[in-house]
Amino acid sequence: MAACYLKLEDWKASVDAATTCLDRLDKVLPPTTSTSTEATSREGNSPGTATEEAVVEITGDDQEAEEAQLQRLQQRDQTKRDVLRIRAKALMRRARARMRLGGWANLQGAEEDYKALAAMDNLPPDDRRVVQKGLRELPDRIAQAREKDMAEMMGKLKDLGNGILKPFGLSTENFKFVQDPKTGGYSMNFQSG
Repeated sequence: MAACYLKLEDWKASVDAATTCLDRLDKVLPPTTSTSTEATSREGNSPGTATEEAVVEITGDDQEAEEAQLQRLQQRDQTKRDVLRIRAKALMRRARARMRLGGWANLQGAEEDYKALAAMDNLPPDDRRVVQKGLRELPDRIAQAREKDMAEMMGKLKDLGNGILKPFGLSTENFKFVQDPKTGGYSMNFQSG
């Protein structure tokens, strides 16, 4: 569904659909945590190989039981590969939609998605290039969006303050904020008309 919404350029619906997909995939196969990744890295394995290369002993009473157990293990491995592939696609789609939506929060979310994708081993080369490009470009875009959003927020706060102070014959222009270079804090000074 997220791919369809991308084609329709309905960015918000695409983000919502991809997020729903990721939430449901987490119920099937929880994402690997950073602590388990660090533990496997310390052991000398790459993050994805610890469980894939683990030796599983098949113990069965007879040949049929062993075959059934082997079949279950193969099915579990195939399910894991499928979930990881679908998770990568959903993250790519959500990151793309968030970048198109713009704004500070969406761009930060896109960066988080790209970081998660960069840690995945199953990305095709084309997707890996998109992720690397996104990770290079996003910090500047996030900084610009943060400045823009902060300026908008300060403008709205100033308008609100002026609305409250107007009945008293004051405005926010009567109050000057001065930043202390040592601490980074602000002090407020009142200046009459």
